Amino acid sequence: TSNFLSNAMTFCEELQIMPDEISENPTRLLKSGTARQFEDLATELNMREITRTRLLRRAEPLDADFLAATQRFPDEAIGSLLLWLQAATNQSPGEDFLRHFSKLPPFVTRCLTLPCTKTQRAALRCVLNLARCPALRAQLGLALPRLLELLEVEELRGAAAGALCNVACEATVRPKARVAVPVLLSALPSAGNEAEDMIAALGVLAKDADAATMDTMVEPLLASLPDLTMQSQQFGLTLEVLSDLVRASGPGSSVSLQVAQDARVASALVLILQHFSAPVCHRASKMPMRAEPQGMLSSALKLCVLLQDLPTFSVTFRNARGVEALRSVQESLKEYPGGYVRKAVKFCQLRCQEP
Repeated sequence: TSNFLSNAMTFCEELQIMPDEISENPTRLLKSGTARQFEDLATELNMREITRTRLLRRAEPLDADFLAATQRFPDEAIGSLLLWLQAATNQSPGEDFLRHFSKLPPFVTRCLTLPCTKTQRAALRCVLNLARCPALRAQLGLALPRLLELLEVEELRGAAAGALCNVACEATVRPKARVAVPVLLSALPSAGNEAEDMIAALGVLAKDADAATMDTMVEPLLASLPDLTMQSQQFGLTLEVLSDLVRASGPGSSVSLQVAQDARVASALVLILQHFSAPVCHRASKMPMRAEPQGMLSSALKLCVLLQDLPTFSVTFRNARGVEALRSVQESLKEYPGGYVRKAVKFCQLRCQEP
């Protein structure tokens, strides 16, 4: 801590501004800051959301000064500026977001072609953040060919998948981006912590996809279920993508039938239901309260409702003791918003009766 504070004070002295003024005075950094200073301020922005919020409150747009600052640095140092931009854009896009960053998509797209891996990774994170803004997403569609290339680079695959996920939310980009599906599916078993970005990208690419494309996605997603736990961030996301595939393909499709009869799906659903059937105090002892995955419960119940009318699902769900789990969870669901209760009751009334 002392070293960090010492470095921060040195940084502020070099800029000749006080620490509390950093977020309100980025112009000095952009006009005369060093690469190290950009990296130090990126750390500050990442640590404090309020600092990022204040940054966008300034009246004068940042993008022109930022682009001018890039002219002072050689390509090998651009990565430091991108780290600052990555931190500055890591917030919900609004009018201020667009006002400050509207001129940056072409520059960030060009940075994806620079040779340094550190620079490419920072540029990918900038693409991910900027593409959250619908008004900038279409411009970033020009980055698609390079995103597809970087998806083949193992150490950049997760960052490229995250950027691709947001860029492909643009309807005009998504059809061309679907060529990435085989790459994502083949990388998924060994993705580790990067699996969340890959699954999210698959979920976006599944939208409006043809039946053949959706069919290819099912087994790799099912195969990942046994390795997931309640602490896995991609658990609920995987179920959400499976729900989207089932809904899009229809109840009589090969996708729906495959998901309905797979015991791995039933086991995953029961695991989530059992977790939420425990009292809150007991659940909190198993995992941090901040990690309580209420969205995971919603995804599980949604998939249950979608599959409930398929006889093969009734069998696999019963065999996994899903009936008991769902009955137990209904009482605990009173702690949560009414939408959860309605989903559980609907499913229970239809499928939880003894034969």
